[in-house]
Amino acid sequence: MSDSDIFDEKGNRFASDADREEFKDELRAELEAIKEGEKQKTMSVWDGDMAAVIRALEDGDELTDRGEEVGKKLQKALGRDESVDKLDRSELMRMTFRLGLKNAAPNVVDDLLEVKKESVEQL
Repeated sequence: MSDSDIFDEKGNRFASDADREEFKDELRAELEAIKEGEKQKTMSVWDGDMAAVIRALEDGDELTDRGEEVGKKLQKALGRDESVDKLDRSELMRMTFRLGLKNAAPNVVDDLLEVKKESVEQL
């Protein structure tokens, strides 16, 4: 399945309900593989500029004041309570990735949340 099969010209709608269901099936399979330890939770990105930004927002293992401020802005943009208690490099990167997807392809995030909600409801 290619991107052009999934999204319309604006990048935020699926071409058909069948394509969207197929994507959710793929999400379910990937989440299950991660849960069972068949695939890793980690992902990596090769981007020198963004690596420099993240490192500049840190001082050793702690976020700088600017890093905490960026974290609070990301939390706010994602509709989360603003708190620096659990902020670290990984959380900044996760929130940045989620916010980018939410803005560029909101249906992808909606489908992830729907699939995760299904698994909770099955308990």
